[in-house]
Amino acid sequence: MKFFSRQAPYWRGADNITVMMIRVLIALVPVLLVCTWFLGAGVLVNLLCATIMCISLEALMLKLRGRPMAPFLLDGSALVTAALIALTLPPLTPWWITAIASLFAIVFAKHLYGGLGYNVFNPAMVGYVVVLISFPQFVADWPMADIQSTTPELMAVFFVRRIARQHSDRCIQRRNTA
Repeated sequence: MKFFSRQAPYWRGADNITVMMIRVLIALVPVLLVCTWFLGAGVLVNLLCATIMCISLEALMLKLRGRPMAPFLLDGSALVTAALIALTLPPLTPWWITAIASLFAIVFAKHLYGGLGYNVFNPAMVGYVVVLISFPQFVADWPMADIQSTTPELMAVFFVRRIARQHSDRCIQRRNTA
């Protein structure tokens, strides 16, 4: 019996860390928008605080370790960590809890294990677990999502999207038949 092997049928992009991190950030944009829509602007405050802390701590740790700053700060890994921390914490979390989560994520979970690619656990989730264990009263206090008041708007969005998809399908069919 003879087996045939072939290349995978999917296209594979560049194996660049920056490209992968940008793809992750792009994938997190809808999550950020939905969380902001349902839970309020506190999600954006968490994101701002986590981003400032993660980038600052990343720069500090790179300087302390004697590593070049530009390639590691521009790879986007600190931004992904900040986004994950911000999205896992409740929107009304005090800023200092977000800062502590960022500290443990970047300093302890990432750089003490050797930096990007050498960490045993996801740094953002290490930061989240530390604050979850240390401050459960803040981290477990999620507000009720305001679903009832946004349901008509969401239905309108899905309806408009469906109409747009049908229109684009018709245009493609016309182009293919012409």
